[in-house]
Amino acid sequence: MLAERGSLTVAEIAEALRVSAMTVRRDLDELSTAGLLRRQHGGATQNIGRAYEPPFRLRADRQTADKESIGKAAAAMVRPGDAIGFDVGSTALSVAEALETTNITVVTASLRVATTIASRFALERDLRVVLVGGVLRSDELSLVGGMADAALSGLRLDRAFIGVGGLSVSEGATEFSMEDALVKRRLVQISDKVVVVADHTKFGEVALCHVCGTTEIDAIVTDAAAPEDDVRALRDLGVEVEQV
Repeated sequence: MLAERGSLTVAEIAEALRVSAMTVRRDLDELSTAGLLRRQHGGATQNIGRAYEPPFRLRADRQTADKESIGKAAAAMVRPGDAIGFDVGSTALSVAEALETTNITVVTASLRVATTIASRFALERDLRVVLVGGVLRSDELSLVGGMADAALSGLRLDRAFIGVGGLSVSEGATEFSMEDALVKRRLVQISDKVVVVADHTKFGEVALCHVCGTTEIDAIVTDAAAPEDDVRALRDLGVEVEQV
């Protein structure tokens, strides 16, 4: 309801959901604490803006079918012997969950990606996982900071799978978090092929932090609902766009 209208009063919510005003106020307080909306006198507004980063648990529950399809299509790009990079985020995690090729080296700053791959291929001796060091962002379970950047700067990868907060033809790939954006930027720099994985809701959005320009993106894997004009413009710029 907030996404459609921008703001709501306690009375409007109570009437729509057929609950008491006290219940609404309590739930709005909990949602505000979780960062999902902004409380105001008598109601709530959307907690939106370039710097607003939706919590991982919320992002993970959005567009799940699209992310699964995107993950499978992106994972199919991996070849035996590849050294591949994964950044953080729910869509990049979907790629890790769909991996089949085991004769690879995986480099990541994501604890979720590392544990997912390690648990799936625990008995495979020809798969290596390199987890960079750094400071833990506990909400994202990502490693950031100078240690992460230094570890990545000494490596060279065949391809990197990058999730984004926003994807724009003019602005390129952007992200909410400055810390995660630095890691993503380094992955772009050290990879022969940069693959952005993003569902259609990311198109046309511009988040706070620049990750890379459109011309630095080699391929984008997205779903069938991606805006036709954006897809056409990206292809005209030489970006390979695969819709699933």
